[in-house]
Amino acid sequence: MPTTNTIANDTLVRNIINNAGYHIVHSTTDAAKPAINVGYDDLHLSTASTSFLKAKGISTMWKHQHKAIGMAKEGKNVCVTTSTSSGKTEIFQIAALEALAANPKGKILAVYPMKALAAQQEERWNKAFPGKVGKIDGSVKDFTLRKTILSERSVVLMTPDVIHAFLLARINDENMSRAVCSFIQNLSMVIIDELHLFKGTFGSNSAYVFRRLNNIHCRLKGCECIPQYITSSATLPDAIRHSEQITGAGDFVEIGAEDDGSPSAAKTFLFVDADDQQGNAGNDRLVNMVKRFGDVPDAKSITFVEGRQRAGNVVNDIDTLIAGHDQRGQNGFYPYRSGYEQESTQIISEHMHDGDFRGIVSTSALEIGIDIDGLNLVIIADMPQDMNSYMQRVGRVGRTNSGAHSYVIIVHTNSLPSDLLFLGDADYDVSKALPMYEPALYLNDEKVMNIHAHCHVGEHDACEYQQWKGKGGKVNDFAFAGCFPPAFAQLCNDVLKGNLPQTYIEEAKQYKNPHGERPLRFFGEQFTVTGETGTTSNIPEEQISRRQVATEGYVGALRNTMVGGSPVRERVLRLKGLSITIKKEEASHITTSCYSQTFLRPNFSKGMVNLAAAYGEAKVFNLHLQELIKLYGYYEHHGQTRRYNKYPSAMNLPVFHTTGTLFFHPAFNEQGVKTDIIAKVVFEAFLRMKAFDRNDMENKNGRVFVESDILKRGDRFAALYDASFLNISQNLMTGDSLHTLFEFISKHEDIIICNVCPDINAATRQALQALTKSILENKPARVDCDMKDMRYADGTKVLFSDTTDPENTMEKEVMIAGRSNDGIGYNVLDTTCGRLIIDVLADSLQPIDGVTMYVDA
Repeated sequence: MPTTNTIANDTLVRNIINNAGYHIVHSTTDAAKPAINVGYDDLHLSTASTSFLKAKGISTMWKHQHKAIGMAKEGKNVCVTTSTSSGKTEIFQIAALEALAANPKGKILAVYPMKALAAQQEERWNKAFPGKVGKIDGSVKDFTLRKTILSERSVVLMTPDVIHAFLLARINDENMSRAVCSFIQNLSMVIIDELHLFKGTFGSNSAYVFRRLNNIHCRLKGCECIPQYITSSATLPDAIRHSEQITGAGDFVEIGAEDDGSPSAAKTFLFVDADDQQGNAGNDRLVNMVKRFGDVPDAKSITFVEGRQRAGNVVNDIDTLIAGHDQRGQNGFYPYRSGYEQESTQIISEHMHDGDFRGIVSTSALEIGIDIDGLNLVIIADMPQDMNSYMQRVGRVGRTNSGAHSYVIIVHTNSLPSDLLFLGDADYDVSKALPMYEPALYLNDEKVMNIHAHCHVGEHDACEYQQWKGKGGKVNDFAFAGCFPPAFAQLCNDVLKGNLPQTYIEEAKQYKNPHGERPLRFFGEQFTVTGETGTTSNIPEEQISRRQVATEGYVGALRNTMVGGSPVRERVLRLKGLSITIKKEEASHITTSCYSQTFLRPNFSKGMVNLAAAYGEAKVFNLHLQELIKLYGYYEHHGQTRRYNKYPSAMNLPVFHTTGTLFFHPAFNEQGVKTDIIAKVVFEAFLRMKAFDRNDMENKNGRVFVESDILKRGDRFAALYDASFLNISQNLMTGDSLHTLFEFISKHEDIIICNVCPDINAATRQALQALTKSILENKPARVDCDMKDMRYADGTKVLFSDTTDPENTMEKEVMIAGRSNDGIGYNVLDTTCGRLIIDVLADSLQPIDGVTMYVDA
């Protein structure tokens, strides 16, 4: 019989949930699964492999391990998709030992999508290959040591970022070339772990990195013979296809769930909703529950949240609840997200590996297979958007080191996936509420191809093809191109022959050192966060994206980070250009949020419209546009109260040039219609239909400043647009995507609206229905984009909706006093007091009846 205070006590678990302010609305249990063991004598393993297995006390293998190793010994490309904690590392190690037994001069490249995972796996590799393992990442700054690792180690661990920015960039380097080329030429096997994380921008770039590596390998060997690949993932709907897309290799065999012989513990799923009777705020309930489970001696929990700063805020609130404001970070609870300094990541990872923690609060960063000893409780505080992520999260428990029983607690929040699960017809079947995505890749995107062609065959010192170019810097053909998309191979041929496309010329002109200046995980500006003068040693430098500035990098923002493994609070002091200056902040009970406005300006000029179609009265355009973000101030939240701090003048983020898909309908121009709500509904539905990372897309509404036969100045639109330089939103207008999207909206309209916009007015709902009807009942017809850009004439009187201060919004009559410096907004004169208001967004201005004076822009 279990003692009272243990995670094995089901009554205790349920009481903690109830006492924290939740009630359980549904529960189910997956039974434990025994192991299926088989002997391995028939594999005829090398002495190195059998010695390794005996040293680990392994006399038999799990069924899937036996099959995977057998396939690898036959030289096949293998993808392992068995459950989490099913011994994939042992498959990698035995396959590598066998490859090196067959070719002692060979090299093994083990690739991990995150540096922290590679750091943890280095220890495990060293047990199989003592003295023969090396890891190259940002911590290995000595290039002499890097050369030694490449030359003398049999197994080398890297991330794709290192392959791109170091390995392939040094093929022609005077000091590194021999070591680099020898390593690539002798590659016998490439192992890629956590394949499901290779998606979106990162996955697309990585796919070209592996193809470039393959191509150089073939060039060095003088034949079309790429290395053997072994990939692994626990959650992929079509693992073979994704393995082939990422690696450029073919003929993969999958070792999947039907072969899985690993054991698993019993796992109970508890679906919980807020107890409205207790009246606690959502974050207070979560903090209370995580803290209470931390008081159970044998409980080890991980709580998944969405948002980099939310993870730190939850841990900060737990520490404050336990020990007040003076002993934060000393209580066994740790936040985890990407971007922490290496020392802090290593310290937290060591705590997780040793089981020396009470609770981890993490973003999706811990969906990867970093070892967390004794983990027996997962709390999904924020539902992920897809089944892939959900399975990774729940797979963190039920492992061989989780004990006899584990729990997964799924919290009902106000997100669409959560509402579909709790309120829809899914009946608590997560597979019905969340889509299982094939990870999206953009291998034929023009931007992606230009970047990698520039790295691979371009005219610069680090060009990977340099030594194979003939006299005059030209070669006749792009050899060994079979693993590349045909369009990329043709592009490389054109570049090598001097037939440079204009888009490639623009890319090459912008980046002279593409390996160093074109990272794999993002496109666009990165803002550098540094401490104020004199605090550099105490505050880690970090880079955040443009999008994250409005959530954690604005002036006055309170941020959570880690220094030396301990939580640190920071306050943003200055934002100038791409530089953010911070200082330490002691206030632990305050959080902040930014007040900002975003404005979109679509570009209907010739060559800027990619696709245009009419669906009855609805018009849909995919085109280039500009995004402007203005920061006006920020809120400080003190418990249930808040205080607004307005900036002396608005701060502008750099103008972002991107692409988007715009929806127009006459119903959008009716009084009371809120097109921002329509944009959000379409956005949320689109994310349910396609495997696009939420961070890759944005939504917004706006008005146009054009005149034509089909659009008039002031027509309102709802937009989905790209948060990167990739034209992902163009997928809306390909195939039957639009029809499928609006079928989903029509079928789930009530649930989507209840979740996204419960206070939607009748006019907005009717406009959404009108758009849906037009898309579903009409076939697309071609639209002529002969449009004239318009602007208000100087001296025109207009209504200015001043919303720069949310505490004191007003509407006043002003006069146009010229364009703003960026050429997009306006300067206006408040005629009542003679004050000039500069840099006003055009969407803040409304024409006055009878005074609509426009001229060509």
